[in-house]
Amino acid sequence: WMRYFPREQFLFLDFDEFRARPYESLLALEDFVGVERSVTEEQFVFSEERGFYCFQQSPAAKLTCAGKDKGVPHPKVDQVVLDKLRSFYVERNAGLEELSGLRLGWLH
Repeated sequence: WMRYFPREQFLFLDFDEFRARPYESLLALEDFVGVERSVTEEQFVFSEERGFYCFQQSPAAKLTCAGKDKGVPHPKVDQVVLDKLRSFYVERNAGLEELSGLRLGWLH
């Protein structure tokens, strides 16, 4: 895609950051695409049951969360396998960080 569109037309978001701070991530998205800000911080309610933020349109509205198949814990992967994968993808991952301008916590 980078051959066809300038870097300024891409917005890269870190999902871990989005999950931890959805309001700030959505503000960045709204600003990037140039739409009026439409969400408030109060509309994001942390669900102890689900372990992540859910959305509530208004105080009287029902809390809306991602489907039950979302936000589930990742399976345990053996450290030897993780080390091999990190080693194999080290150059590509460094390129992804450079391209995106993000420091991806899962790489470090």
